[in-house]
Amino acid sequence: MDIELVKQIIYERFSPDPELVLVEAQGNSYEIVVVSDVFEGLTPVKRQQRVYACLKEYIQTGELHAISMKTFTADQWRKEKPFYTP
Repeated sequence: MDIELVKQIIYERFSPDPELVLVEAQGNSYEIVVVSDVFEGLTPVKRQQRVYACLKEYIQTGELHAISMKTFTADQWRKEKPFYTP
C-alpha cells in the first residue's frame, strides 16, 4: 500500500499537522507515528485502537500488514522528538 495514502487516511481522521503523521514501510511492514491532541487522556492501547480503526479495511484486505505504531500528544512529541529515532 502506498505510504502517502496511509498518511492521508490518518491525517484526515486525526487532523494533525500533516508533518505530524510519519509513515515508513519496508514491503508490507509499516511503522507509523501519529501526533495529535485527540490522544489526550487516552491510554496507549486506546490511542492505537483509534488509529487501527481508520485503517481497518486495509488491514482486513491484507494491504496493510505488520504495523508498528507510536502515538503522541503534541506536548509529548515536543519532549520526545529530539530523542525519537524510527
